[in-house]
Amino acid sequence: MFKKTVVALFVLTVCYVADAMAEPETVRVESIRTLHVPPPDHPAPDAQLDAPFGLASDVAGNIYVVGASWDENDLYWQRSILIQKLDSDLQTVWERTFDGPDWAHENISGSRVDQGFGIAVSDEGFVYVTGQTIEDPGGPSLWSRRVYTDGVSLGFEQTPAETGESYGLDIAAGPDGTSVLVGFMNVFNEDGTQTQNALIQKHGAKASIEWTKLEDIGTDGAYATGIDSLGNIYVTGRGKSVWLRKYDPDGNLLWKASRNLAGVDTVYVWDMAVGPNDHVVIAGNAWGNQAGVGGRFVMQFDPAGNLVWQHMQTNNAPLGGWGIDYGMDVDSAGNVFVVGLEEDNGWVGMRLFKLSPEGEVLWTKQLKDPRVGLAYPYDVTITSSGIYVIGSAFIKASSSDEISVIKFVENPDNAVVPVSGFEAETV
Repeated sequence: MFKKTVVALFVLTVCYVADAMAEPETVRVESIRTLHVPPPDHPAPDAQLDAPFGLASDVAGNIYVVGASWDENDLYWQRSILIQKLDSDLQTVWERTFDGPDWAHENISGSRVDQGFGIAVSDEGFVYVTGQTIEDPGGPSLWSRRVYTDGVSLGFEQTPAETGESYGLDIAAGPDGTSVLVGFMNVFNEDGTQTQNALIQKHGAKASIEWTKLEDIGTDGAYATGIDSLGNIYVTGRGKSVWLRKYDPDGNLLWKASRNLAGVDTVYVWDMAVGPNDHVVIAGNAWGNQAGVGGRFVMQFDPAGNLVWQHMQTNNAPLGGWGIDYGMDVDSAGNVFVVGLEEDNGWVGMRLFKLSPEGEVLWTKQLKDPRVGLAYPYDVTITSSGIYVIGSAFIKASSSDEISVIKFVENPDNAVVPVSGFEAETV
């Protein structure tokens, strides 16, 4: 999944701070794994040299990471696509980096900046990734790739930059080796200008493109997608209101839902997940133009597009920004896990919380470290072994970023304490 902001969270040793309203402890940090540390002699002060963007897991409990990594053989502003597979104990199974559309580092495209934004894993053992490559000469264009869980590439598709700028921001694994990616594409008009459309594209079992839809939804792109048990496709993203669309496997629009938020002029839905009952949960943040307007939100819709419940937490500052839910996942029981950043008396860092299938907030946690300048999480995935969160940490002492994964485990025998300041509304 794609994230607009690229900086900071997590180091190998942390000072874990539990929310004062959530004692005794219902969830704890079991382990932290630093995945990538930039070379000490890289030309600072680029804070975006190493960045994770997406996290996924397979049925065996392995964890998959996609993002971007600085290559010590390149110039400091060059980036390569990074994919890593970890086991449930956060030990590396394999790691792959590549440039542009070329798995074998051939760099045919001549690309200089390559990033992976979205990742998904199917029950059949396929790993799907998508992102963006900037060609030289040329402009940004999207790409997608399907690989085995052993890291062997199975197919690649790229949309040429000549069609206008395009980004693959999220991807979902469907049945029988299919996948759907979403993002945006700028389409050239007759007068030479470009119109930005939300992009939805389905790939077949052999990685070939089955269909592509460009939707003028009045946004700058589709940011998140999911596929239900019948192969239907859900899409959401940025807009002036919350919006959600459902398509059948052939790309026909089944319904579209929207929800206006009072005083809000921009909404980002960063992530979504389809639950075991095919209910869809989305998470993001809304931006207003005055104090008390906008904030972070989580919403659940039923398969017919009806809003079931929502949680809103209002920002305390003009223009918002102090409560952003970036990543989410749903477990096999329908519980919802959301990770994001929040401001707490001048500190900006991670907040992880869990909601029941009915939308009740069960617990919430913060993670702080005094050595970290800024702290941003990016995504979360759930397995039977634990709750995994990925992010990057800007370490003040070294002025460098590190990619890390944190494994949380729940203590189910401890009492669940209601969370204050996070109001629920059942529709």
